Amino acid sequence: MKIFIKNLLNPFFIFIYMIFVYILYQLCKYGRGFFSGEIIILTVCGFALFIWFIISIIFAYQKKEIMTISYKYYLKIAIVVMLVVTSWSGYKIFHMATRYEGELGFYLNDFFNKKQLTITNDNLFDGGFLIFMDDLIKEFDISNKIYLNDSFELKYNNDGIIQSFHFMIYDNNKNTYLVSYQKNNENKVVVHLNNYLDMDFDDKYDFQPLLDALKVIPYKESFIKNQELYHILYFGQRDWGYNNTGIRYIDKTGHMITPLQTRQIIGYTISIEPIMSGTTNPYRYIYVNDIEKIPETSPQQNTPPLSEVPQDSGSLSSKIMNITYELYVNDAAAGSRFYSLKKIDENGTTVINKNPFLDNIGVANGIHFFNQKLGFISITNASNDHCEVYRTQDGGLTFKQIKLKNTGDYDYLQIPYEDNGHYIMKVSKGSQSDSDTDYIIYRSKDLGQTWTKQ
Repeated sequence: MKIFIKNLLNPFFIFIYMIFVYILYQLCKYGRGFFSGEIIILTVCGFALFIWFIISIIFAYQKKEIMTISYKYYLKIAIVVMLVVTSWSGYKIFHMATRYEGELGFYLNDFFNKKQLTITNDNLFDGGFLIFMDDLIKEFDISNKIYLNDSFELKYNNDGIIQSFHFMIYDNNKNTYLVSYQKNNENKVVVHLNNYLDMDFDDKYDFQPLLDALKVIPYKESFIKNQELYHILYFGQRDWGYNNTGIRYIDKTGHMITPLQTRQIIGYTISIEPIMSGTTNPYRYIYVNDIEKIPETSPQQNTPPLSEVPQDSGSLSSKIMNITYELYVNDAAAGSRFYSLKKIDENGTTVINKNPFLDNIGVANGIHFFNQKLGFISITNASNDHCEVYRTQDGGLTFKQIKLKNTGDYDYLQIPYEDNGHYIMKVSKGSQSDSDTDYIIYRSKDLGQTWTKQ
């Protein structure tokens, strides 16, 4: 045995072993591609170690030494080196496999938890998504109630062809399913299992109302001229206050009625809207089991179509040269709106800021760009007695709220105007006050960065 160990722990063997371990470590940490030909070198080293191992056995059987090393402490040093190299590399590779500190952890996670299903029918109008969900439930034997985590989004075109969908669901047994699909030639849907999730088994995140609603929703009524892509959004149960704009109750028969604005509107809401349309409000369907039991409702025809909502409740725009900046409504609830800012030029339409009012909601009151960089936007509260102004100096990418000193009861800021190189802002007591006579003036000499009361 001693002869075998001496033959095996030859300097040549140790050197090749260290190269092998180093390349293996790099592969586990960074994956393939950290340098050219790593797999070939790893294979050659592994083969060389194997051949040396066989030769060591043969020579040991013959009681011969491959190479005589006179240094008496060599064998002990060689054993220590091998133990240190093996222990260190084994420890690091184990951590990469279990703590996602390298590519190995992600590879093993995909190997055990990543599954693929085929979507057999990719037409939403023909029930393609519902067929896929049936396949998903059968494949993983999901027999418990399903809950939605965070949000559901599905994109489709005018013909109903599904372009993508992304969502995560979980059941009462704490099994999770992260589902992702992007249209491709193979129509493969990726499902990640055993995801870490802080689960909330609350009925307001029930996934079933979405599946029931998709069977009866009239998709084509949301079509708008020159719009090719649409998406469906679902967050579970939502509270819309008393704002019934674009909202209808819908039941399993497809019967729809519109809620009146005399009761709080709450329910499992499925929103459908064109992507990048710039229109004011999406179609929203609140799914209910029995529509006859919904009190205080009105016929659905009282709700204006999406494309006919008055513009004074929707988008505002400002044009400078060949560029238009437009505030458009992303969402609305309880009389207030959530806005994004998009830029329209010869290259098309681009959303450049998804939160221009810095999480504040209300009704957009004005927008004006003095050039392609400097612009101002304003928003009022629901009662329209207070108005805030925000300034950008980078073409709308970022905004900062303008805060004035010594305004007293005057808190209704108006969009500034330019006067001889200075910027003038009127501040009144509200939209209902006599703003032509009852106001105070603030002036800025540095493009609206600081303001001085006149």
